[in-house]
Amino acid sequence: MNGGVRLSGLGMMLAALIAWTYVPQPHAVAVAPDLEALIPQQFGEWAMAGGAALPMSLVPQQELGEQTLNQPYDQTVMRTYRNGRGDEIMLAVAFGAQQRQEIKIHRPELCYVSQGFRVLSRTQDAIAYDGGGIPLVRLVTSNDRWLEPVSYWIRIGDSFVSNGWEMRWELLKEGMAGRLPDGVMVRVSSAAALNTDKLDSEFEKHEAFVNDLMLALQERGEFLLGELHPLSDRADRLPLRGKS
Repeated sequence: MNGGVRLSGLGMMLAALIAWTYVPQPHAVAVAPDLEALIPQQFGEWAMAGGAALPMSLVPQQELGEQTLNQPYDQTVMRTYRNGRGDEIMLAVAFGAQQRQEIKIHRPELCYVSQGFRVLSRTQDAIAYDGGGIPLVRLVTSNDRWLEPVSYWIRIGDSFVSNGWEMRWELLKEGMAGRLPDGVMVRVSSAAALNTDKLDSEFEKHEAFVNDLMLALQERGEFLLGELHPLSDRADRLPLRGKS
């Protein structure tokens, strides 16, 4: 009887070991740089602005202060920069080492709406960069006091994602390949008067800011981008702005 129990136990252990062997095991992401050290405090015509308003929170309001599965970030940078003309740009960068369906980067639309803003418009766009394109999303958000134009991109592994479906699909593909990819979100925004008719100029400031930042980072900026998409690959969906 005891021998049968032992054999049964060994059989179960062997079956578990075989199952574990044939299930893809998640691969750890390469060590991420220190974002606080990576993002310069001064670059191009921009310098950190002391006493300025900080960017909108990266976590939807109802989750603030709670250490739950919905907290996907290992590192964040939240800064406001100002140039010599007094223009201010708010920068938020978030990194999560392991992205999966239940723990993933929050899209800015969710964060803004949960904190009292309305999303007035949402468009897909791209910034030309280094022979490739950075696909991004442009939002116009508003509360009762100001407009806040927003430009952002999200990288999951080596791919850009622009909506919830693309994010879930990318995570599914990575999971089926036995990988837990890392993720980065880069968001720039600015404040504008409610009655402004110069939103295009705000987005142009965002683009100039991103170009200056990436120029300052040079090769180190690859961490924020992953694999760049050739401009022609997404030109049908993403009308391009900026320099070619």
